[in-house]
Amino acid sequence: MSTVSESYLVGLIGEGITISLTPPMHEREADRHGIRYLYRPIDLSVINRPGRAVGELLDQGRDLGYNAFNITHPCKQLVMEHLDEVSDDARRLDAVNTVLVRDGKLIGHNTDFSGIATALAHGLPGAGPGSVVQAGPGGAGAAVAYALLSSGVRRLTLTDLDAGRAAARADALAGLFPDRQVEPVPAAQLPAAFAAADGIVNATP
Repeated sequence: MSTVSESYLVGLIGEGITISLTPPMHEREADRHGIRYLYRPIDLSVINRPGRAVGELLDQGRDLGYNAFNITHPCKQLVMEHLDEVSDDARRLDAVNTVLVRDGKLIGHNTDFSGIATALAHGLPGAGPGSVVQAGPGGAGAAVAYALLSSGVRRLTLTDLDAGRAAARADALAGLFPDRQVEPVPAAQLPAAFAAADGIVNATP
């Protein structure tokens, strides 16, 4: 008699994600591991909902039997207040990209950081710990910046269309890495910052 394996239903919540390659990529990988796995986009643009509706969507998804969710722009920070538990890394980063449903509770994690850190270690093993300019310090950008500093970058310059957000992120990261130089830079000073940098990272949506 054959045994029916447990199935998993996972949602991706974000804006403009209908064309995302993530759902087929996840499902194909699950197939290779023999996992019954359905990954469905929940596009805020299509259902005409604002980013602040992420908490309501999580509650509804949990009630409908979803096992987990990926969270993307513009909800990675908005989702924080709607969770029952948040991992230490996600709390330090003030951003969640993965929510697990466990015993009725919504538990937030940040796998952007671990993914970027692994990519840096394996993809750019010879990159020196010098100066990096990063555009976009928001949800995913916060994890990228955290990974860069964790990997040894000595000076990180952040820029954003919202200068206040870049300044706030720089202050938060400087508190976590007091031995590093983390500073915001206005758009007018970007050419000089780029010229002096060892690396440039684009973490904008």
